[in-house]
Amino acid sequence: MKRQGQGLLFLFFTMLMLPQILPAGDVEFEAGGAVLSHYMWRGLRLSEGGVFQPTVTVGSKGFSANLWANWQFDPNSLTEVDFTGSYAGETGKFNYEAGFVHYGVREGLDSDEIYGRVGHSDLLNPCFSIHVDVNAGKGTYLQAGLEPSIPLKKEISLNFKAYAGYVLKNSYMGLNDGGREFSNFYSADFQTSLTIPMGKGFSLEPMIGYSTSLSRNARQAIKNDSSSARGETFYGGATLTFSLE
Repeated sequence: MKRQGQGLLFLFFTMLMLPQILPAGDVEFEAGGAVLSHYMWRGLRLSEGGVFQPTVTVGSKGFSANLWANWQFDPNSLTEVDFTGSYAGETGKFNYEAGFVHYGVREGLDSDEIYGRVGHSDLLNPCFSIHVDVNAGKGTYLQAGLEPSIPLKKEISLNFKAYAGYVLKNSYMGLNDGGREFSNFYSADFQTSLTIPMGKGFSLEPMIGYSTSLSRNARQAIKNDSSSARGETFYGGATLTFSLE
């Protein structure tokens, strides 16, 4: 764990220094932190109470590297550090992204995932993604969603997100009461947020959300694998982001 922590610290500071090393215009940089009532991931409530989730992303010419962590307030501890490498682009009104995620869970199973995502820029901004677990889960998770955004005054925007997920024998998403992987609808997630520019590259995004299971198997898996006793959760929080291009 000590060597892993040193490696992550080196990676974090390397990502922070890249915008200073590379020529202006060649790199994009974003850092932020979210304070949330719960740690939510695809319908799973992975904390009993509040969390802090810092993140830093460095990108250039479509390629990007992201480091993300989850700090749980009670008990006061770092529970997870994830790394994502990806490539994203656009073709007309279509946008796409493909990448790799390593889930580094401190007191649980690490895993690795390959994913692809495609979206369309229109009134509702529909999107679809596929996530293939190639390590602990050895299964697939499919997600379809809508991400409409409404411009308000003074560059503030009102954002809505709605997702529905389907699991294909991915044990990393939990098991049913029979202790087996399953294929079925998994969870629906809804979020409403405001993006508020703060000046000098900063923005604030307060958010509220609701997540619920979509099938009996999923409800059992969510109850067994998270702190959500009923398979549903109301949650909320706020994210402060700094961007530099």
